[in-house]
Formats: sequence, C-alpha cells, structure tokens
Amino acid sequence: VTIDNTEIVFRKHILPMFGNYSINFLNQNKQIVLNLMTAKAEEYANFKVIRSYVNSIFDWAEELEYIESNRLSKSIKRIKASKKIKLEEAKDE
Repeated sequence: VTIDNTEIVFRKHILPMFGNYSINFLNQNKQIVLNLMTAKAEEYANFKVIRSYVNSIFDWAEELEYIESNRLSKSIKRIKASKKIKLEEAKDE
C-alpha cells in the first residue's frame, strides 16, 4: 500500500465515517463505531485495510495518551469483510 493509497482510504472512507467525532467519544461509544464499520464492510470489498487503519488510529491514540486504552480493538477485529465474502461466493457459483 502506497502513501497515496493510504491517503485516499482516509479521505474517502475513514474521515467521512468518523470525522464528526472525537477519538475519545468513539472509544467510549463502541456501538457507534461498530455500526459504522459494519455498514462500511457491506459496501467496500477491501474492508480489511480500513479495519486495520482504524485499529491503528486507536492504538496510536492510546500510545500518545489521548485515550486510556483502545477499547475497540477486539470488537473491530470481529467485523468481517462481508462485501468481499459476497463477491467471492458469487464468483464461485
């Protein structure tokens, strides 16, 4: 993944999802993050990249002491890339 691709993922996918919220608010309100991420998983085939970046954001926020701990890590990892799964199933049919 190049720097340009990373910037595109943030600009087109992550910021529109979470840009109106603070890191601390999202870390305290897990269900909002899960709902937004689940919806994104259904529309974006390369969801694993987004999931990885979002998790990294919260890990860095913890490292920099913006949040006490990354409360979302385990939950985010459980969200499946449903769009990609559907595409693969359709290809196998």
